[in-house]
Amino acid sequence: MKRGILIIGRDFEIFEQVKTTLLEAGFNADIINRRTKLDDNEIDDENWGLILICIHSQPDFEAIQMMPAKLVPLVILCDTFNPDLLEVKGWNCLQLQELRSRSAKLLLKKIWATSEYQGGQDQLLTEVLDFEQMVFQNPIPMWVYDRVTYKFLYVNQAAINMYGYSAAEFASMTIRDIRPEEDVDLLVSNIRNRRGQRIWRHRKKSGDVFFVDVLACDLNYRERDLALVTAIDINEKVLAASKNEQLLQMVNSQKERLDDLLTNMNEVVWQTRTDNFQLLYTNPASFRVYGYTPEEMMNDPNIFINCIHPEDKDTFEASIKQALTEGKTESKFRVRHKDGTIKYLKGNAVLKKGHDSIPDTLSGLTIDITNMVLSQDALLAKSMELEHILLKVEQQNERLREIAWIQSHKVRSHVAAIMGLVEILNLDDISDSNNVETLQHILKVSHELDNTIKEINDKTNAIDN
Repeated sequence: MKRGILIIGRDFEIFEQVKTTLLEAGFNADIINRRTKLDDNEIDDENWGLILICIHSQPDFEAIQMMPAKLVPLVILCDTFNPDLLEVKGWNCLQLQELRSRSAKLLLKKIWATSEYQGGQDQLLTEVLDFEQMVFQNPIPMWVYDRVTYKFLYVNQAAINMYGYSAAEFASMTIRDIRPEEDVDLLVSNIRNRRGQRIWRHRKKSGDVFFVDVLACDLNYRERDLALVTAIDINEKVLAASKNEQLLQMVNSQKERLDDLLTNMNEVVWQTRTDNFQLLYTNPASFRVYGYTPEEMMNDPNIFINCIHPEDKDTFEASIKQALTEGKTESKFRVRHKDGTIKYLKGNAVLKKGHDSIPDTLSGLTIDITNMVLSQDALLAKSMELEHILLKVEQQNERLREIAWIQSHKVRSHVAAIMGLVEILNLDDISDSNNVETLQHILKVSHELDNTIKEINDKTNAIDN
């Protein structure tokens, strides 16, 4: 029966690195042995299931070159040595920096699996190989890490592809290295308190940060606190959800603004079905215009119809028919408010068609023009009153013009006649026979002047009335 694994090498630090790799790969520490001297007889011992030769110095490198290649040993070289020089001679070689990579661990297990070692280790390694077959060939990014040290122990190819790190790079990293710095404290706290947060931000080798859905499963292997992790890229989904949330907030904000606008409008905004004229929406202005709340009007479609003034119902129905046939309408009508007062309204409506161009809804805006109509009526009455006053003034002016003409023509004519007759009186001889005739003429003209003065007085009285 094979005795186990032999590690040959003088450097203790390298031995510890190799031993750690074997433990991480699933080998039992009890079967791991060490020799410090590079001995050809030891290498030829077929009782070892696996021999690892660690070359750290130039003499050892030259010594191995002088030995014939063996099938079982695997040569572990420090980075300063070129493996090509040994591989051409038939040696299997790995460089130290590659040792902790997944491919190196698989190579160790396969070499071991071909040996004839019998014992409990066989079943354990078979389970490990089966586990790797399940994990590392899975198309979903997966890895195993140590909950104490946070170091990556196994990383599958899907994870390598997604994050951009090589297997060797992952072997020297911890799970903190794929997080943005500002998320590390939260990660550590989450692991220590075993909180199962699912959505995380991860960072690729390129520096790109993206969202992943992480599912971790506890593993208790060889008394080590490990975890198996799957990580699914949900970056597009999270960004889309974030954008949708922003759009939803924007829509809600716009809706609030629209609601505020509709609530504070004096005009009635409404929408109704065209098949049964059930009111679908009306804003709070309906209470001021009709005296009924929006809820009352939407619950009882007859309220609006009953509000229309009987003399305007035919006109209103004609405007609705016009909207259904021509797509829009404009009308003026009266309604009776709930308190009994009459309101004058002006409305317009637009038709919206649904499936197969069938009329679906009517939407419109109704304006209360009562104050405008009453103001126009009052203005018209004032205008008529003013026209009457102006006509009266014109008539008075006409009489004044007649009076002025009488004064300037008739009165002056009578006065001039009297003055002329007075001039021909013989004041020196009162008994002169001609004076009698002259006085008769003066008396006649005086009567005419008196009549003219009466005419002026009558016309003046007519102006006052």
